[in-house]
This record gives sequence, structure tokens and C-alpha cells, in this order.
Amino acid sequence: MLTHPIEGMALHEDPDVHIAKVALGVTIYLAEPLFWGAEGAGKALEVFLQRCPAERLGWYTSSLRDDWVPIRSTEHRALVERA
Repeated sequence: MLTHPIEGMALHEDPDVHIAKVALGVTIYLAEPLFWGAEGAGKALEVFLQRCPAERLGWYTSSLRDDWVPIRSTEHRALVERA
């Protein structure tokens, strides 16, 4: 298990200008949509959110959205409870 963050990339000339950042994401492909829609997808999200440190979770989206939504650390617990 990774115990420290992976460094992103910055400009050599100006290390304060970040050009790439490592991110963790989850994509779940559904073989049985009715099962996954009823319980499997929610459980998978719950497990992911329980293991993802709140301070590292920054954005979320879903197949029903066409944008990314920022998450404040205070919303992490509510997401876990809703999953």
C-alpha cells in the first residue's frame, strides 16, 4: 500500500507552477445494471469513500453529470453515509 503521496510535475524554471498532478479515480463498469443499480454500485462507492482520505478527495462526477463537482472535506462524511 502506498503510504506517501506521489509527486506531481512542475516547471523546472518555476517549481511553483504545477503542470501535472497525480489523482486517484474509480471507474466501475456494470455487467448487470439492475443489480449494480440496486446495491452493487452504492457498496463499491461506500468502500472507496471509506478508504479515501477526506483531505485527498477533491472532485467527483458521475455518468449523469457533464461536469466535475468540488468536494469540501466537511462533505466527505455525508457522501459516505449516502453511499
